[in-house]
Amino acid sequence: MRKRTSQDLETYLSSRGIAAEVIKLPVDTLSVKEAARAVGVACDQIVKSLLLNVSGREVLVLGHGLAPVDRGKVAAYFAVAKHRVRLATRSEVEKRTGYAAGAVPPLGHDEGLLILASARLRDYDLLYAGGGATNVLLRITSEDLLTNIDAEEIDLMEHPPEQSA
Repeated sequence: MRKRTSQDLETYLSSRGIAAEVIKLPVDTLSVKEAARAVGVACDQIVKSLLLNVSGREVLVLGHGLAPVDRGKVAAYFAVAKHRVRLATRSEVEKRTGYAAGAVPPLGHDEGLLILASARLRDYDLLYAGGGATNVLLRITSEDLLTNIDAEEIDLMEHPPEQSA
């Protein structure tokens, strides 16, 4: 796949009439905390686009916030053992999506890429996600995001352990 940029994402959004904004920032946002700080929102409003390999099949998983994606829940969805779910390597991410790891947007990918999205993304009206470069974020409503991707919405985030009283 050819290398993609934030301009490719802007072209995709424009061609489909998706009301979203590609925001170029003066800093790189390589973590959820950095992204949230850069745009002044809660960490849970930051979407993580993670490419996973599930028994040899590439799956784009849209998580959010600081909690990790629960590989066990992804494995259960596909009815495979947890050890069959792994994070794609940087080269696998670029080869499959065209974007560098850490800059992958949640939409605008070639057909055939299965997408799983956290069911909790709908809890937030406004979301920020990878925008095609490490200093670019996509600003989009949860409604616009989830209606413009063909994703299965499931509970896929790890939950913090219960606090004892």
